[in-house]
Amino acid sequence: LVHEQLRLREIEVELDLPSEEPEVIGNPIQLEQVFINLLTNARDAMARSVHKIIRISCQPGEGVVDLTFSDTGPGIPEGLEQRIFDPFFTTKDVGSGTGLGLSITYGIIKEHGGTISVANRPGEGATFLIQLPLPPDPGPEETVR
Repeated sequence: LVHEQLRLREIEVELDLPSEEPEVIGNPIQLEQVFINLLTNARDAMARSVHKIIRISCQPGEGVVDLTFSDTGPGIPEGLEQRIFDPFFTTKDVGSGTGLGLSITYGIIKEHGGTISVANRPGEGATFLIQLPLPPDPGPEETVR
């Protein structure tokens, strides 16, 4: 959905996905909204960057799947990492954002039983880590006679 926007802004997308896609239980439309919010924020953050790269990775783990979204923007201003998920908080210029994207993202991930956090690298970008629970393994099938 955002491919063309990224291409027009000369943003390269690097994917590190497993050969077999993990399945999570969730609302696909809401999870799509999470991904669009993160990609849009990364796109906007890199407006003045020389090298514009978004890295997306997916790694299944013990009962969870780790999704990371990293960008090569300036990072989050130091000290604001704890506030970026607050409603109406934005680091964008006045009139450029509502401050609701990451708040909505946080709520959706929580509703899905997951977590979201940010690792800030001032001057080098930001990385958002989402952990979503994997469905429980179905037990061995019982033999019916």
